[in-house]
Amino acid sequence: MRSIGARALSFGPDSSEPASRWSVFLVHGLLAVAAGVLLLAVPDRTLLLAGIAVGVYLLFAGVTGVGRALTTPGMLAMERAIPVVVGVIAIGAGIIVLIRPASSVLAIAIAAGIYLIVAGLAAGVAALSGSDSRALDALRSVGSLGAGVLLIAWPDISVKVLALILGIYLVVRGLIEIGASIGLARRP
Repeated sequence: MRSIGARALSFGPDSSEPASRWSVFLVHGLLAVAAGVLLLAVPDRTLLLAGIAVGVYLLFAGVTGVGRALTTPGMLAMERAIPVVVGVIAIGAGIIVLIRPASSVLAIAIAAGIYLIVAGLAAGVAALSGSDSRALDALRSVGSLGAGVLLIAWPDISVKVLALILGIYLVVRGLIEIGASIGLARRP
């Protein structure tokens, strides 16, 4: 029986990823950088802005994660399950945040924190399992887990601190995704 490969947990492209998908990683990266820069540029401006930026990012990340899991050729059903679950969590968190983007810093922090912790754990397992993008998965894992734990562990977080944590995370994550898209586009 074939074992579940690390690509089921990897957030970056691996050797089986079709080169034609480079644009998905590019759009994901550009959206993350744009949301992160927006949060960093006006960290104390409004909770509504933070909620919308985080909600849109989570929704897009979830939809593309589920889409990638369901359309990557040659994956076992169990290999598809993990990224689908992470994607569904992201979609759920994004919807929660978008429904009430200005309702509470705590709601945004918890929704984003849960997604970041789950995504960080999945990326960490991928890095330890020997994915093709091991270094990127390890970096994603550390960044996601760090930001997620900060958001969950700090219940009285201010809008400014929420914007700072999420802004830095999104810019770094976006740059990683842009780099991955360039690498994938150059693949023969």
